[in-house]
Amino acid sequence: MGLAAFSWWSAKTLYERDLEKVKDELLEQLRSGLRTDLGEINRKATEAQRQMRDKVQAEGVAHTLSFVAELRLKLGDPRGSIDAALAQYSAAKIGNTNYMAHAINALIEAFRRAGPAGVDATRIEDARRLLADYRHPDDSSVKQLSAILNRIDPSHGA
Repeated sequence: MGLAAFSWWSAKTLYERDLEKVKDELLEQLRSGLRTDLGEINRKATEAQRQMRDKVQAEGVAHTLSFVAELRLKLGDPRGSIDAALAQYSAAKIGNTNYMAHAINALIEAFRRAGPAGVDATRIEDARRLLADYRHPDDSSVKQLSAILNRIDPSHGA
């Protein structure tokens, strides 16, 4: 009887010790996983915040450049207006994409006022790349700008 009691007590003690060890290992795994998960969550949150900041800044730049393009045109500087509208389009790709259409409309008026003698080949090529990049190629403004560019530089007409 004493041997049976000792065996039972020994098995129970080993079981409790093993149970405590498994419990400690599981807790350490959970803590380790939480540290890793919290680090990943923090990294993702920081990245999302950076992207939002960049988008808001780009939208502000695009908005400002719309006024710069308009002012340059009113001051009789169609080249400056073209440069501002091209920069506005680039900023709008990152920020509020609605400004992409505003940039195309500004380019229409600036190229129209500049005429063939007032625009260099680089600006024309930049505008053609912009048109190729624009995701609404059937838009009437795109067709209008394309027609103006073809009149200014017929050698690259589509």
